Amino acid sequence: MEKLNKFLLVISIIFILTGCSGNGALDSSDQLKSANEKQQLKASKQINAAFIHRGLVGWINDFRRDRLPNPNWPNVTIDNTTIADITEQLDFMQRTGLNEIVIWGLFTAEGWAPDIVSTVDTTRQGQVKEIIVRAHTRGIKVLAGLGVYSWGFKRILDADPSVRCASNSDVLNPAAAKSWDYQRAVIDYVFDNYAIDGVSAQSADRGRCYDGPAQSDVAYHADIIEKTAGHIKSKNPAYIVGVANWGLDMTNPNDLPEWVRMTRHVDYIAEASTALGNNRPYRQQLAAAIAPAVLGNLGSPFIEPVEHLENSRYFVPTFRLAAAGLKSLYEDGGRAVETYVRRLGNAGDVITIEATAQLESNVNADTELVLRDAIASIYGISDANAISTLVSAYSKAESAYFNAAGINFDIVLSSREATTTVLSDLLWARMSQETRTTFFAALQTPLG
Repeated sequence: MEKLNKFLLVISIIFILTGCSGNGALDSSDQLKSANEKQQLKASKQINAAFIHRGLVGWINDFRRDRLPNPNWPNVTIDNTTIADITEQLDFMQRTGLNEIVIWGLFTAEGWAPDIVSTVDTTRQGQVKEIIVRAHTRGIKVLAGLGVYSWGFKRILDADPSVRCASNSDVLNPAAAKSWDYQRAVIDYVFDNYAIDGVSAQSADRGRCYDGPAQSDVAYHADIIEKTAGHIKSKNPAYIVGVANWGLDMTNPNDLPEWVRMTRHVDYIAEASTALGNNRPYRQQLAAAIAPAVLGNLGSPFIEPVEHLENSRYFVPTFRLAAAGLKSLYEDGGRAVETYVRRLGNAGDVITIEATAQLESNVNADTELVLRDAIASIYGISDANAISTLVSAYSKAESAYFNAAGINFDIVLSSREATTTVLSDLLWARMSQETRTTFFAALQTPLG
């Protein structure tokens, strides 16, 4: 009931805009329809078409139910609310079949100390271990976000000139032998002191160092990822090594040999967009070439950073886009999803992530039935008319927003540039008056 109450304000606005209304009566035809839908969904789930890696990813406070007052990004504070809300997400993951949680900022954001081991104080050590225990109790594996020569090394770069890169002050210099000493020490600290199951690594989000020999961007990152992943696997072959390509283009077929080399010790690589979907034959070729590593992506359009936004300030369901993308990815041989976390306290987010999680466990399931099942589950209703009303509201909102705003699957909806400006204001400002009129007209027009 508490969860439902949090949604009513936003949903009531959509009802007003769409003119939707629900009929509380459940006649025999409604009962039959509802029963048939459940049977169809149950039958479709008997076909095994699940992604292997079904993860949620985010910075540690992206997992919160409500906004975080501190405007700094990324905020990696751990308090009781952080742990409680991550636990709620873990309960959701257990219920829906998601099997991996990727947490960035679990230990630090930018602050690895030069000696590494003094970075995490005793209190935080206990908090991190508690999060891991809660995940494992629910059958969820924990992957730490790992910067590879990039995220996490600001204090070291400030303190040690020998590892600085003249062409990029944000990254370690791979040509400096001591850079690997620091990277290896981080890996050893994480795996030797915590019951962590693996990492999701990023090397390109902050660019690269150009101080060394001339080579392509993909070859550069293949060098450092292969070395990093190899060291992790040498500690325990069962450790999971994921890679996300933030900042690195994956679409050039000429780079295929380097992607094969990069993933030699990697379990999966997640594309941080859907650009590969524009050339599906090449995506299929890439998925086959990197085996036994598996190809994936982020699963859905997402909103970042959600930690600064009030739940009532945005309503951007994206399930239909996510469903189409997941089905296409699976058809092309993709078997991994790092879905960027959605807030369980937001009406658009919770339905999107509920339905998306169901599809990740069975991509063959009927999109419409999955959406209806997610709405029935979250709202605790069985009235077929009421479910149809909500399906219509969610579908119209998604279609109207993306059509009117002209924003496609690849765009991150971000308020990072001005954390005092809420997302809805930022998006609204991007629309012309004509587009705003079109947006509301679309909300009030039945879907074709």
